[in-house]
Amino acid sequence: MTYDPDAVVRFFDAFGFGEYERHDQSAEARMKYELHLRCLRDFVSPGTSVLEIGAGPGRFTETLAEMGCRISVVDLSAEQLRLNRERAEEKGYASSIDLWLEADICDLGALGARRYEAVVAFGGPFSYVLDRRADALRECRRLMTADGRLLLSVMSRWGSIHAFLHGVYDLPQGEIEAVLRSGDVTPATSPSSVEGGHFFHMFTSDELREFLESDGLSVRHMAASNAVSTKWSDLLTEERHFRTVLALEQEATRSAGALDMGTHIIAVAQADT
Repeated sequence: MTYDPDAVVRFFDAFGFGEYERHDQSAEARMKYELHLRCLRDFVSPGTSVLEIGAGPGRFTETLAEMGCRISVVDLSAEQLRLNRERAEEKGYASSIDLWLEADICDLGALGARRYEAVVAFGGPFSYVLDRRADALRECRRLMTADGRLLLSVMSRWGSIHAFLHGVYDLPQGEIEAVLRSGDVTPATSPSSVEGGHFFHMFTSDELREFLESDGLSVRHMAASNAVSTKWSDLLTEERHFRTVLALEQEATRSAGALDMGTHIIAVAQADT
């Protein structure tokens, strides 16, 4: 299946503010947020220029503003962009945002000759564009400074199967094999599982590394989200337990064996020098 931006827009327009609230729906979801947040704070310097793509209602936009960054907010969904602006104005950080732009990660020509010290694409923009991910990477690279960094997260093939196994083993065997072989969840590979119009590509960690390095980027950091805590939300209701498991998650990210076992793979890359 080729990338269908209209399908992505329909999904996220309908999802609305749920895109913000999903990080609070369970301890497991909160853990994913914390791991992305840690990456953001470790690899984006305070006060730098940031392009945030697929920003949604602004969960990470707010953090970037708190860090003193100058932010350009991009989203394909007009509804998500509206929510991002509305929240920035309500919370008082709208002055940190240089622009809100409705645009596709595969075509960021409207940004012209701007250059950013960090490009952030958390939550799966590179997964949603399916066969056009090379175009998306080319656009992000074009907008980075010579020493700029790209921070991204993508859906994980094996980690998603691990997390949603109860919904996988009942699928027809042909669908399971097609998804495993291609990494794509589309009407062509899995017609019984896409009633909501949610289409995407799931990466393996080796595939993601090869994809980034093929365009001359060097991978500085790669981590799973979440390798340890997936499906264990009931054990993380107490704050002390949550913090203990968060420390375990942070340790697990140092192990290559854990990279494919979270629902997402987080990566940081920059141009080879």
